[in-house]
Amino acid sequence: MADLPAAFGKYLLTEKLATGGMAEVYLAKLIGPGGFEKNLVIKQILPELGRSSQFVDLFVAEAKTLVGLSHGNIVPIYELGVVDDTYFIAMEYVEGPSLAALLSALSQSQRELPPARSAYIAAELLKGLDYAHRKGVLHRDLSPRNVMVTRDGEIKIVDFGLAMKVGGEEAVPSAGRAAGSLPYMSPEQVRGEELGPKSDLFAAGALLWELLTGEPLFARETAEATKQAVLSSPVPSPSTSGRDIPSALRDICERALARDLDARFPSADAFLAALHRYLYTRADTETPALLSELVAEACPPSAHVEPAAAPDGHREDAARGQLVGPETKPMADRRARVESALATVAETLNETGELDVEIEESTSLGGSLAQGGTFFSSAISMAKIRAQ
Repeated sequence: MADLPAAFGKYLLTEKLATGGMAEVYLAKLIGPGGFEKNLVIKQILPELGRSSQFVDLFVAEAKTLVGLSHGNIVPIYELGVVDDTYFIAMEYVEGPSLAALLSALSQSQRELPPARSAYIAAELLKGLDYAHRKGVLHRDLSPRNVMVTRDGEIKIVDFGLAMKVGGEEAVPSAGRAAGSLPYMSPEQVRGEELGPKSDLFAAGALLWELLTGEPLFARETAEATKQAVLSSPVPSPSTSGRDIPSALRDICERALARDLDARFPSADAFLAALHRYLYTRADTETPALLSELVAEACPPSAHVEPAAAPDGHREDAARGQLVGPETKPMADRRARVESALATVAETLNETGELDVEIEESTSLGGSLAQGGTFFSSAISMAKIRAQ
């Protein structure tokens, strides 16, 4: 959609937020009588993919998964609909940065999250995760970009596009292939094995480790190196970062990141209880108000301005709304492969109306690869989609 604002059914699209591998995301308004207005987010399936029943089925499956989840730590959806043959999901607009953006802002200002606040954020995340697991839903793609921090100090899980039912057909990835954000996958997910709730707990452990240290635990220069790190690299104590991490949090990280399933926390509730035991021992209490103050300081709201051209060697990351640094040649090569894959998808759809494309590798499966402070996030997740 070229010109904004633009009407889309009963909604007014005001700003494009991001374009991903399956959909475009817009900031929108629902306008009613008497000056009533409500901000929300519209996620539209890409026009070139709307003719593929497989992509439409994936899109609808995400909406069906989300509509059954109603929890304060999970972003809700309001509607699944079709306007002019375009499928869309209307969902809550979260005013605030992603956890990835918050961590990046803190790093740029050379600030650290206090350990107790890191534990509080992880605990709030685990409340939503525990609820989803009790409803029989696995997320499979937990990463800093899929956790939002509202300006009111709330934690919200977003993007259940790869979610699945526990024990469902997708519990065993097709042909042993994995799907998710590679640096945050569990070892069993990387191996393409059957997944259970403990896989999400490993990802939550990787997030806690990153909150405590300010650095991603498993991200490496290449996808293959990242896989090997997840599978076999020693997991250092978060104290090796040079920060003063309480022993209780070090022990919690170690258990959450255990490669042996039997050694890992048995449930999100057990993981959450361990964090609560640590938080309750402290004289100072972590609250949404304190987190809200941190967000305001690190990521202050600003008036909307038209995006300026990126400096030479830089580019704009629409998913995070910030500029990222120069790409290295390997990262640029991977970007070219992603764009080529998307072109192949579109060409196949135009010629046949169906899709029979297999994408072997993603630069980070929707996650972020860190190299010299530069982040590159691919729009494509590892997928194997065949025509009916």
